Amino acid sequence: MTSIRYGILLFDDVEVLDAFGPFEVFSVAARLSPADVAGAVLVSAEPERPTVRARGGLRVQTDVSIADAPPFDVLVVPGGVTDQVEQDEAVMSWIAARSSTPVVASVCTGDWQKVHTVE
Repeated sequence: MTSIRYGILLFDDVEVLDAFGPFEVFSVAARLSPADVAGAVLVSAEPERPTVRARGGLRVQTDVSIADAPPFDVLVVPGGVTDQVEQDEAVMSWIAARSSTPVVASVCTGDWQKVHTVE
């Protein structure tokens, strides 16, 4: 059986619970069914900066950037203070390009469907 690959987009001011609540669920799934679940890949919205600063000042080291992210079976777009990331055309285009991912989910203010207006 092929492993399920999860991706979680991280950006400055991402809400910790919105990103790491799903991360915890995926990590438990990987622990309980290691043959079926690959675990979560943390994706930085910043192509040149692997560390993001989440709400409350939590610094998080990501696994890859949007420039190097592999395909996912599930992509989570968490919420938080999203004003700046929503104005980033590279991030919005990256999410739009991932719309064929089997499952794209948002948490709270991480409204990924806004990207369908991006050309």
